Amino acid sequence: MTQKTLVIAGAGGLGREVFQWAQDQIAANQADFSVVKFIEDSDGLSRYPEVSSGLLSTIKSYSPDPDHLIVIAVGNTVKRRLISNDLESKGAQFGSVIHPSAIIARNSKVQRGLIMCPNSIISTHTKIGEHTHINFGASVGHDCLIGDFVTISSHVDIMGFCVVKDDVFLGSGSRILPKCSVAKGSKIGAGAQVQRSLKTKSTLYQSSTKKL
Repeated sequence: MTQKTLVIAGAGGLGREVFQWAQDQIAANQADFSVVKFIEDSDGLSRYPEVSSGLLSTIKSYSPDPDHLIVIAVGNTVKRRLISNDLESKGAQFGSVIHPSAIIARNSKVQRGLIMCPNSIISTHTKIGEHTHINFGASVGHDCLIGDFVTISSHVDIMGFCVVKDDVFLGSGSRILPKCSVAKGSKIGAGAQVQRSLKTKSTLYQSSTKKL
């Protein structure tokens, strides 16, 4: 059987972090790929050795290979969705990067394109949508429903029975209290706390909310 190559779309800070977590996954014999490469549109990132030695092409010009699995390491949820749509239209296959220290409950379900950074947790009976990122030390509680293209930044705490709709961005250290829902496309700032459901697209900074 041919070993797959992981292709990271995006070689910025997140992409280069994901490169490290993918290498850890290979070293722990927990990966369905054995090689890690990049696709990136910016010329300035070739100064990083892992990028210069592993750059396949730009994202725009990339032509999928049947032995490639792609993860999109772009933090902006809108850009991530656009890249996904473009790559999928070309027939790309998507994989996931799950660091060996990450925990996924056995009865939880995750979809393609997931990135889970070190010491992140998905608790029991939770569902995670496509192309979602869960950063350092973040936790998703029991019985939660997380949509597609969600960014869960470092040390976020999503408590039990929460619903986070598609394209939501959760800033570092933010918290969603039990049974709250967050409307599609909302942005929750670093350290902010969602104490009640946000039914329409909103931006929350600390304790003040405004609709977008």
